[in-house]
Amino acid sequence: MQKTRLKNANDKWNKYKEQTVFGTKSTYNSFDPIFVKNNETILEFHLKKCIFYDIFKAHEEIHLSPILCNYDNIFG
Repeated sequence: MQKTRLKNANDKWNKYKEQTVFGTKSTYNSFDPIFVKNNETILEFHLKKCIFYDIFKAHEEIHLSPILCNYDNIFG
């Protein structure tokens, strides 16, 4: 769906940023996202909390946390 919206946008970069900011705030709001850069060339956000870490910690399975954190490398 995002690909179609971008295809039809005049300003693809700003449309991408708009959609990504909206999606991050709605989908990842429990991760407490903070946008640190949002300009003409960079869109960067940090997730201040991790619900997966909290769940693993509550169940004494913290050693599983890095598995999910490694997914961040796909986007980094």
